[in-house]
Amino acid sequence: MTFPCAKLLLFLSFVVSLCTLVVALNPAVDADEAALLDFKSFITSDPSGILSEWEPAVRNHCEWQGVTCNTTSGRVIRLELTGTLDSPLAGILSANLGNLTELRILVLRQNSFYGEIPAAAIGRLRLLETFDLSGNNFSGRIPDDIAKLPSLSILDLARNFFDGPIPIGLIGHAPLKYVDLSFNRLSDGININPLGDCTSLNHLKLSSNLLAGEIPHDIGKCSNLRALLLDNNTLQGSIPADLGKIAELRILDVSKNSLTGRIPEELGDCRQLVALVLTNLIGSSIADSSSPSASSTTEEFNAFVGAIPAKVLSLPNLEILWAPRANLGGGLHDLFNPSCTLKILNLGQNYFNGSIPELLGSCVNLTYLDLSLNNLQGSIPVSLGVQCMAYFNVSRNLLSGPLIGSSGKSCTASFFPVHLSWGLLKLEDDLLTNYYANLLQIAQENNPFGKVPGEIYLFSMT
Repeated sequence: MTFPCAKLLLFLSFVVSLCTLVVALNPAVDADEAALLDFKSFITSDPSGILSEWEPAVRNHCEWQGVTCNTTSGRVIRLELTGTLDSPLAGILSANLGNLTELRILVLRQNSFYGEIPAAAIGRLRLLETFDLSGNNFSGRIPDDIAKLPSLSILDLARNFFDGPIPIGLIGHAPLKYVDLSFNRLSDGININPLGDCTSLNHLKLSSNLLAGEIPHDIGKCSNLRALLLDNNTLQGSIPADLGKIAELRILDVSKNSLTGRIPEELGDCRQLVALVLTNLIGSSIADSSSPSASSTTEEFNAFVGAIPAKVLSLPNLEILWAPRANLGGGLHDLFNPSCTLKILNLGQNYFNGSIPELLGSCVNLTYLDLSLNNLQGSIPVSLGVQCMAYFNVSRNLLSGPLIGSSGKSCTASFFPVHLSWGLLKLEDDLLTNYYANLLQIAQENNPFGKVPGEIYLFSMT
């Protein structure tokens, strides 16, 4: 019985030796090593010394930190060197990265790389699937070659200093699922490739740039979008009705632009919509205010007309509706869904009139409500669970009557800490964290309320 086992071991040893010999004789493997060493030679700062072991005499390049090779061919398929705040890599990208022709994943995020992306080099990475240079100091134009990479599905170039237009054909490049170009200096318009296919695109993040023109009226072609973030640009025109074709849309942020027109009723067809952000107030931004394109003196505001369509207010999964100072008006009436899922509602500084809807009391998870600076009249509905809210502001209206205390129902949404942990916020990098207040505020300025009930406390959330 031992003889067959010995033969098997001998055969396996032969196979391993043969594979090692094939790898050793493969000139492409040597080219990969040379490309990595050339990449290292352009690094000007390595505070933590993570590239110190990148020496052929010390170990095989497939064992170098951040490098992954195909176990059969020995070719480099992954280069991932994510930096940290206290020890980022710095330097420029070597053009010889293009020799890593089997590379699938290139991740250099959160470092201090600078200069331009070597277009010819990136254009040679035909198998590249993930390209992440976010959080660096790259500048210049985004190469058009990126829009021609046949396997690219994830592109993250956020938080750099890229300028110029978005590459022609990028939005509509069939393989792309995730595109984040936010926090740059990109200009011109947003164009969808008329001959392309953007049905694979899940996330499109273009926040905090210098993008102008209109939101594409054929945006509905990207029918599987889940997050569309266009905030903090200089977009004009109206919100296209074509957005209603995107059945999977969860998050739409068009705040801090110069949009006008009516809120399209077709948005009510986005049945999965969780967060709809139409405007920001000064000092409030879903996007990080550290954007290089952000101005400290000029604030842009959308100025819509008309009311929010009932179909939008009654969306079955809507948790966040943020539309302060949006020039909206009309009556709210009983437009809310009896099975309301709202957690955050900000319609402050608008022109809404009439009474606060009784059906708003059906929003049992509502923890943030701002209806301040409108023309609302009447009293606060008894059904509204004020005692369950972390922020409540109805100041500067024409409300009267008692300020309701306990509604007699238990709080299904307990007071939450500032750090938050909702699934939506985890999914989208805590996009809306900045909108939560640290203190419960019962605002009654310019409203003739009676005594504030004892059950409502001013408290600190820690």
